[in-house]
Amino acid sequence: MAGGDEKTQEREGTRYRVRAQGRAALVGEDELVIGRSPYCSLVLDQDTLSRLHATLRIAGDDVELVDLGSSNGTFLNGARISAAVKVKPSDEIRLGAVRIWIEVASARPSLETGRLPTVNPPTTPVEDTLVKQTPRIEKEP
Repeated sequence: MAGGDEKTQEREGTRYRVRAQGRAALVGEDELVIGRSPYCSLVLDQDTLSRLHATLRIAGDDVELVDLGSSNGTFLNGARISAAVKVKPSDEIRLGAVRIWIEVASARPSLETGRLPTVNPPTTPVEDTLVKQTPRIEKEP
């Protein structure tokens, strides 16, 4: 097999997983929508998230993050984003006050279970996944 064919095979086999609040979802061919709505691909019950907060999608060889007009913002490495940005597993991503992680997931299911192998999330206690900040709440007049 030629060197180029091996690289193509590697890229096609790379899968990404997003983790937050003890939940996980694979980023596939379609957009992965994150928010509070039960219609989202990854539903997270947290007050600083919008119903439809952000989306992750595969863009070529990269994963792209887009804020969907959320109230409390989407942040990449501490900076609020306003347009689509490329993300990688080492990036710090925050949706409102919720920290999420992007991981490379194996594309090969286990021969024993038929499932993708699990990857342990960072050893951060659950309470540390929420940013210690006061959420912006609009007051009614």
